[in-house]
Amino acid sequence: MDDLRDMRILVVDDMPTNIILIRAILEHGGFSNILTAEDGSKALRHLEENSKAGDCAIDLVLLDIIMPSKDGFSVCRAMQTREEWQRIPTIMITSENKWREEAAHASFENGATDIMFKPVRSVELIPRVTSALTQKRERDMRLHHEQLLQHQLHEYQIAEARLKYLVNHDDLTGMFNRRRLEQVLEQAIMSARYQGKDSALLYIDIDHFKIINNCEGHSTGDQLLIDFSLLLREHFGARAVIARIGADNFAILLENTSQQQAMQVGQAYLERCSRYDFIYNDRFYPLTASIGLSVIANDIACPASHILAQADQACYAAKLNGRNTLHLYTPSDHEVLLHQQDSQCLQHIRAALLKNNFTVLFQPILNTQTQQVEHHEALLRLQDGENLIGPAAFIPVAERRGLIHEIDRWVIRHIIEKLATCPRRERPCISINLSVHAFHDHSLLGLIESLLEETGVAGEKLIFEITETAVIEEYEQSRSMVLRLHELGCRFSIDNFGTGFNSYHYLKHFPVDYLKINGTFIHNLQQDTTNQALVRSMIDIGHTLGMQVVAEHVENRDLATMLGDYGIDYLQGHYVGQPTGELPSLTVV
Repeated sequence: MDDLRDMRILVVDDMPTNIILIRAILEHGGFSNILTAEDGSKALRHLEENSKAGDCAIDLVLLDIIMPSKDGFSVCRAMQTREEWQRIPTIMITSENKWREEAAHASFENGATDIMFKPVRSVELIPRVTSALTQKRERDMRLHHEQLLQHQLHEYQIAEARLKYLVNHDDLTGMFNRRRLEQVLEQAIMSARYQGKDSALLYIDIDHFKIINNCEGHSTGDQLLIDFSLLLREHFGARAVIARIGADNFAILLENTSQQQAMQVGQAYLERCSRYDFIYNDRFYPLTASIGLSVIANDIACPASHILAQADQACYAAKLNGRNTLHLYTPSDHEVLLHQQDSQCLQHIRAALLKNNFTVLFQPILNTQTQQVEHHEALLRLQDGENLIGPAAFIPVAERRGLIHEIDRWVIRHIIEKLATCPRRERPCISINLSVHAFHDHSLLGLIESLLEETGVAGEKLIFEITETAVIEEYEQSRSMVLRLHELGCRFSIDNFGTGFNSYHYLKHFPVDYLKINGTFIHNLQQDTTNQALVRSMIDIGHTLGMQVVAEHVENRDLATMLGDYGIDYLQGHYVGQPTGELPSLTVV
């Protein structure tokens, strides 16, 4: 009731005695925020003065009908012309007479919400005022709620549009990404095969990019990438499909272009790069590039990924030939270059599988509600003497050479057997990354089941992670596998969520326990308002679908606090803890 008494009431009557009487009744009833006006024109001025930004500070109008110059009906009609005034309840007050029914009808027809007849009595006025103000408060609350919902909807629409944009575009340069490039490549292959329209793919790598990136910092490296992408757009123009497909790797599809034309355009671009100097802190960095060229002709019978791989191999050959040059792919390049790249790494992988030379590090994941570490992520490394090699260096080789399933099985066996060495009550919960090919290994589920049974390790101690893109590409097969893992008590997490976004639809029917937001959205979160909207959207969607949401790459307290305010469930990163080689002895489950 106290908040009703603070609401503002406008009393309009041309008789001062009536105003005095009504004010006295209202003040006696506890209503002190009262404005008065002696005619309709002044009443409208009060409404105007109290209106701002689509809202009006007056909450109720007590309005005499018969007044000189502008009567109560005129004021009522004027109030219907503005949306913020329409929400204000209006109680008409008129003298008792034989035209009582006609006065009431006219009042309601002109927009009044209630009518009273003089003499005004406290026992009647206070309940009417209380009821009208309650109605006004409910209208305001409903409007505020609707505005809030509209704002949230707008934010979701922005996030949805942003995520859809990221499906096909690189966030830094605005160019197409690898996914979109492969789609266009497939169309070019079809045009070459059935319409005889040849095309060419240029794979461009910035020479010595890592030197600039490491010496000057990532922000400088990003600026170089932006400058380089602008050069590509200026040189190749709208007729080419330009994509960023790696850290410093770009691809350009030239449609309806012969091999000779493509080589001429590529050489011209190399010359243009050589005339461009990247300047930072008054230091000049000469810009050169290596280009691999793969031709798409009518005799090509391979998918887009092979064309891209061929251009990549040709680019690698250009680097071997001294950089700042263009190399045309030929079939004889492929096996030689792959052998050069893979042979030494392949020996290390096979030795690691035979001699257990893999190492697993454990990085803690913090529950933001309990402020306790509830599980750890197992991070695989390849031991090379005293050095530890990250998975990015050997997993692609294992995938190409057919050893990826053996690595998946080694990791799972190693973790479960290591858990079995801990006392039952001290066994931690471990999150295990599976490769994108894991669900093609039909023996994997049986291995997990037998290991859990043999060791006595509970399935709830294991959380299996796989990337979002792998889930989408193998949806039915991965869903079936996850359902069977759930039957064993295991949990499941989607890693790198947001990078392969196509639609939230598949998540509704996928048995996911955790969503792990890709670190690219977290890395620059404090400065990037777009990423802030995206991260909030991902957290809300995850919670709506009954999932726990994890943020990785959390590097400092301020970032952790921001994510906590967003409602994140778990934090992972150097702020929480560095990966260590020791299996944690106790974890809350």
